[in-house]
Amino acid sequence: MLRGSSKIQKQIRLVVLAVCLLAGWASQASAAAMTEAQCNAYSGVCRTGSSGNLTVLLGTCSSGAGPSCYAAYTSGASCATLNGTCKSGCASAETAVGVCTASGVTPIITCCSTGGNTGITEKACEALQPVASCVSASPGAGYVDKGSCTDVAGTHCWQTPSSTGLTEAQCKTKKGSCVNAKPADGYIDLGLCSDKSPSHCWQPPSDGGGGGGGGSLATISFPNPLKFDTFQDLVMRILSYLQGIIVLLALVFIVIGGVLYITSGGSESRTRLAKDCILAAMIGLAIGIGAPTFLREIVTILCTDGGSSVISCPIDRTPIAGAISLWQILLNTLNFLLGITGVLAVIMFVIGGVMYLTSAGSDKRVDTAKDIIKYSLIGIIVVLAALVIVKQLASLFT
Repeated sequence: MLRGSSKIQKQIRLVVLAVCLLAGWASQASAAAMTEAQCNAYSGVCRTGSSGNLTVLLGTCSSGAGPSCYAAYTSGASCATLNGTCKSGCASAETAVGVCTASGVTPIITCCSTGGNTGITEKACEALQPVASCVSASPGAGYVDKGSCTDVAGTHCWQTPSSTGLTEAQCKTKKGSCVNAKPADGYIDLGLCSDKSPSHCWQPPSDGGGGGGGGSLATISFPNPLKFDTFQDLVMRILSYLQGIIVLLALVFIVIGGVLYITSGGSESRTRLAKDCILAAMIGLAIGIGAPTFLREIVTILCTDGGSSVISCPIDRTPIAGAISLWQILLNTLNFLLGITGVLAVIMFVIGGVMYLTSAGSDKRVDTAKDIIKYSLIGIIVVLAALVIVKQLASLFT
């Protein structure tokens, strides 16, 4: 009898662990993604992989041109040169010009500028419409100088005139190529290719060489048929795909466990098999979904954020940038249990009241009703006072 009770207690503990991790994953699913507008509010861009000064991964984009939100890192000193301040949110009169935190670090601290300078980051320059590029001199007549590029020394942001248009033949005479996207850093946008819209004429950077012959190097570009540009993006897509498979398989095995229960016919072996099937499915689901959280906690314990440390953390934080912390999982679980406690207390109060109404003078039913109401009241008082009790005990040791 004691052996069976110990086994039931062990199964209950495993189920509670699975529920805790599932509650954390549910909160993570809603917190990991952000819209393109939310990404832009941090001066970020929704794209497939980091590029240039866009090195800080803020999370995943639920909308936009790419699956991940990348922003430019701005140290406290660099933020000050832009008349900015590193803080948690920008006021209506301020503009976000970068973030002051590294990938995976929360909360996100933004460099909020009050203006008063003629500078612009390369990311902000390339986001202008019509398109613009940070180069050392004006690419041609009609280009508009939008200010110096603060993160590319010796360059200005030159914006393409909206009326500028070249044929593909004219683009080739300028050593350019008509393609849909910027081939690489340093290329200059000479304008829209009028006979190959919506392509633009991208001119390669000058190599500064003095070789003879007057020839030019041909620019060859290959379109990327995949939805990702880096190995990190590939790993993140595989992780997302595997988590989807885990959820589907867990659902299948939980249904199988339910079918085994229905068809058990009172057979102890089939009932035990049904319990094991459901329990194993829930534990596997919790472990698979909670893997990014476990890795994040290990990285948090072993590594620094790279802000002031001489040696930054060697572990790539990209797959865990949007993972919820173990602390938040526990808080979500606590809120879940508090909600259940309130519902159970109301149910038990109602049951006690019904027993009073139907006691018909029976002392035994009246005593049972009193006990139900009394212990329900004691239980809800203990639960609600738990936070206060723990806080007071913790204050004695801090």
